[in-house]
Amino acid sequence: MGGCVMKRITSFVLILLVAAAIVAAQAQPRHSGLASIANVGHGKVQLARSMRLELERAGIAPRARLLAVRGRKSFVRLGGPGNDHCYGVNKKGNGSPFGVTCWNDFPSATHPILDLSTFGADGGGPVHVLDAQGIAADGVASVVFTDAGGAVVGRAPVTANVYAAAGVPVSAVRIVALDAEGRMLFAVPK
Repeated sequence: MGGCVMKRITSFVLILLVAAAIVAAQAQPRHSGLASIANVGHGKVQLARSMRLELERAGIAPRARLLAVRGRKSFVRLGGPGNDHCYGVNKKGNGSPFGVTCWNDFPSATHPILDLSTFGADGGGPVHVLDAQGIAADGVASVVFTDAGGAVVGRAPVTANVYAAAGVPVSAVRIVALDAEGRMLFAVPK
């Protein structure tokens, strides 16, 4: 009789462990990695004196670390410990000023990409993506470009937390961030 009770207790404990594992797995966020950027940058990037002064006036440490280079664009992370939530892209080459954007809730599930793309219209036509680039959270695998009907017309991978695409199709009016399974995380414009 003691063996039967022991088997039941063992079975019950096993069921509890399996149930606990299922609950723990379900408690994991659907899209992990949206609040982090593994690429902290490497090396120092020289900033023009005027840019260092502007950063200091804004309360941001006047330091820049290179995240990646894509074509002629340098992507940087600006600031220091506790205030390194600023990012920039230099489109003209080393030594030129960076366009800088600071965003307190990037990266996050609410804002998994910091899009630094340019939208515009040619000759009175509809507004579309002219130049695509940005910084992405760890959980973002790629970005796609969609037309007005939602069809995918182009794609850019995210590598080292950076995406960039030259020659975006004129029909591209929206940038959509995707996870590794192809699920939509965020879109610009919303």
